[in-house]
Amino acid sequence: MCKLKKNIRIGVVVGLEREKKLLKKFPDLIIGQGYGKNATQATKKVLSRKVDVILSFGFAGSLTKKIRNGDIVFPKKIYCEKGSSNKTSNKFSNYFLKKLKHLQIKRQNLLTVSKIIHGKKEKNHIFLKCKKKISLIDMESAIIQKQALIQKIPFLSARVIFDDISFNIPKFLTDSIDENGNLIIGILIRNLVKKPSRINDLITHLVKFNKAKKVLQNLFNNLFTKS
Repeated sequence: MCKLKKNIRIGVVVGLEREKKLLKKFPDLIIGQGYGKNATQATKKVLSRKVDVILSFGFAGSLTKKIRNGDIVFPKKIYCEKGSSNKTSNKFSNYFLKKLKHLQIKRQNLLTVSKIIHGKKEKNHIFLKCKKKISLIDMESAIIQKQALIQKIPFLSARVIFDDISFNIPKFLTDSIDENGNLIIGILIRNLVKKPSRINDLITHLVKFNKAKKVLQNLFNNLFTKS
């Protein structure tokens, strides 16, 4: 294994503002935030700071029963929708995974998609189309990795599962989200008024989200808190 220098400049790109807030207690990190395609510019800004490694962090969706809400996954390969794939950095995987040896970390392949995927049927279609090579999806990792490869900077992705096969993000919620991934409260309220039974789905969503959020915060604490 290659020996790493002592003071590593770590760049992190997240998709959502609420994911970024979980990193505010770590001032040494170089952090960017960009939802979906906006991750390109966020990544370029982070890379301009001469980082030694760049990480894609945040929530992801599962395509298989083997990976559930709250699970932590360090993807081995990152696929894009065009079908191409690239491996993540082995050297830095070993470095970060050593810090997490007391946690259960899964190693599966990830596909970056261009939109939020709804429903078990659509997820299963992707799973079968990819010949079961891919177990989770997000909207940023392949975009971030592409920029890292251009500048020859090692790349890693670490994802906490939010929606799994047993639970999917309700469409009325995604219809209430703007292009930056932020919730538009007015639209959400109108969607709930139209169909009050959606409140039950919203409660389930919040319970699942809070569980995933706690896992993500714990992941950050284990990785970036100085001993």
